[in-house]
Amino acid sequence: MATKKKRPRYAMDDATIEKFQWLCVQHQKRSGKKLYPKDTLKELIDHEYEIRKSFG
Repeated sequence: MATKKKRPRYAMDDATIEKFQWLCVQHQKRSGKKLYPKDTLKELIDHEYEIRKSFG
């Protein structure tokens, strides 16, 4: 069954990829369950969005 979710693609430099991988590992450790990189990216975006909406 095909998914209807959008699948954007992004290009990042090596340093940014390393940082993101580290964040993914930390997120995995904190949650104690199986997570995918998309879960970490979603959490980062959600938190940043809330901060910017709150403090304008």
